[in-house]
Amino acid sequence: MTIRPNLSRLLPPFCLLAVLCLVAAACGLKSWPKPNAKEDRFEWQSVDFARKGGCLDISARLKGAAKNLDRVLLQLQPEDSGCSGCPFSPDILLEFGPGSQEFTQSDREVHLTTCALAPNKAYRFRLAGANLYTALGLSMSGVQTSPPSTP
Repeated sequence: MTIRPNLSRLLPPFCLLAVLCLVAAACGLKSWPKPNAKEDRFEWQSVDFARKGGCLDISARLKGAAKNLDRVLLQLQPEDSGCSGCPFSPDILLEFGPGSQEFTQSDREVHLTTCALAPNKAYRFRLAGANLYTALGLSMSGVQTSPPSTP
């Protein structure tokens, strides 16, 4: 004599167990994808400038993921105190980005111009590149000094 289990009694608990497993698997932690800092970051490789009157013409080169440059912030500090060794403390912030006629980007080359400077003043400045991935923060160039314009 063989004993056969009653399958109709085992089916409801089995189905309940299967549904609970599926629900538990679907309740996992979900989050937005995070950028890969090594692959998505860029840095300022070089920054060159020329000054003519009240205009500052800046050409810069990026290294890394230049395609992720969203916009450039030009931080300016008039050098009134003559303290070139003092910490950089920008008073003026100008934003440049796609659609701005004073800004162009071609692959790794960035060019921007501002004519908002007083011709007879020296300025310290720095570029801050904003990444498309805001979690990566800003990429800062070194601080440069632009002497007063010569007539």
